[in-house]
Parts: sequence; C-alpha cells; structure tokens
Amino acid sequence: MADKKILVVDDETFIINLPRNGLTENGSEAIQADNGVDALLSGQENIPDGLISDIRLNRLTWYYFLR
Repeated sequence: MADKKILVVDDETFIINLPRNGLTENGSEAIQADNGVDALLSGQENIPDGLISDIRLNRLTWYYFLR
C-alpha cells in the first residue's frame, strides 16, 4: 500500500512522468490527469494527500481548479 496519494496534473506526458516516477520509487501513489476537469474528477474519486500541477491547465483555469 502506498504511503501517500499525490495528484500530478499536466497536459504533457513527459512532464507527468518526471514526478510520477520519483513518487512511485519512494513508495507514494501517483494519480495522473492531463487537464483540470479530469483532475477534479480524479481528486473526487481518489482524494489525494498532495498535488503537483501545471499552472496552465487545459479545459479549466488553475484558479477555478484550486478553488
């Protein structure tokens, strides 16, 4: 079982893979989403302990995402 669940949000797969690989190597679970709407849905289904996000999200601005 993972120590922590971290939601990683970015529209570029390469950028998502960087923190995801480090998190999983250290025992955390990385939940990924490639836009703001999917991140909100993922966050509601699997409440994360932390968040790593691009400030420019597709389909939803970061301001509304963080609200």
